[in-house]
Amino acid sequence: MWVDAAELKQRDPAEIKRQHAAAYKEYLEGRQVLKEIYQEYGRIYLQNPEKQLWAGLATHAGSVVLVEMYDVIERAQQAGLSWKVDISALCDELQRLIVTMAKAIRDDVGTQAAVFGAEGIDGIRRMGLDRDNVEAWEAIDNGDVVKGARFLAQREQTDVLNKYYADMSRLSLALSPAFSWNAKSGLESFGCPTFVDAVGTYPFANWMDTDPAGKNDRWKYIRDSILPVWGGMGGDGRTDWVKQRLDIIRNSQEAKYDGF
Repeated sequence: MWVDAAELKQRDPAEIKRQHAAAYKEYLEGRQVLKEIYQEYGRIYLQNPEKQLWAGLATHAGSVVLVEMYDVIERAQQAGLSWKVDISALCDELQRLIVTMAKAIRDDVGTQAAVFGAEGIDGIRRMGLDRDNVEAWEAIDNGDVVKGARFLAQREQTDVLNKYYADMSRLSLALSPAFSWNAKSGLESFGCPTFVDAVGTYPFANWMDTDPAGKNDRWKYIRDSILPVWGGMGGDGRTDWVKQRLDIIRNSQEAKYDGF
C-alpha cells in the first residue's frame, strides 16, 4: 500500500532515516553473502569444468540474482520508492528472502558440489544423501554430466526452494504496483536497467514471459530453455561464459546510499 502525503507527514523523518540506514546496512551484508556464494560456485566450476556443470550454471544465475534482482530492488528504493515506507519494507523483505534462498541452495546442492570437488564421488557417498541424489553424482562422475546437472537443478528449484515460493509470490504480487518483478515491464520508469540491458540473456532464451516467482514456470524455463543450451555449449564455451559472469559479479557496484 502506498503511503499518502498526510500519513507521511505524521511520521518522524529522523526515524524513517534510521530505518533506511539500518536496511541499507542489511542490504550490504546480504550483498556480500551473495557475492561470496556465487564466486565460490565459479571457483568450483573452474577447478573441474567438465563435471561441475551445475556450479557453472549457478555462477551464471548468481550474476542475474545479484545484479538484476537484488541490486535493482535497492536502486528502485533509492530512486524514489524509499519514502513509500510500506513498499520499502516489502522490498527489504524480498531482498532478505533472496539471501535466504541463496543460502539454502548453498547449504544443499552447493555443499554437494564442494564435497565432490574436494573428495570426489566417495565424498558424496559419505554424505548420507538420498539414493537418487547419489545416482545423479555417479552419473556425473561417469561422464553423463548433463543428466546429473539436470537432477541437481531440479532438486534446487523444486525441493530446496519449495517452501519459499509462497513468500516470493506474495511479495511479487504486493510489489507489482511499484514495479514488475518478472521484468515484463522492467524498471525503466525508475531509471533502472532491465535484465537484458544489464546482464543479457545470450545464449539463453529470453525470460520475459516467465514468472520467476512461480515454481512450475521457473523450472520449465530452466529445463527447456537453459539446460539444453548449457549442456550443448561445449567446455570452452561454458568456461568463457562462467568467467564473464564472474567478472560481472566481482565488478558489480552496490546501490549507493545518499542518506535520504
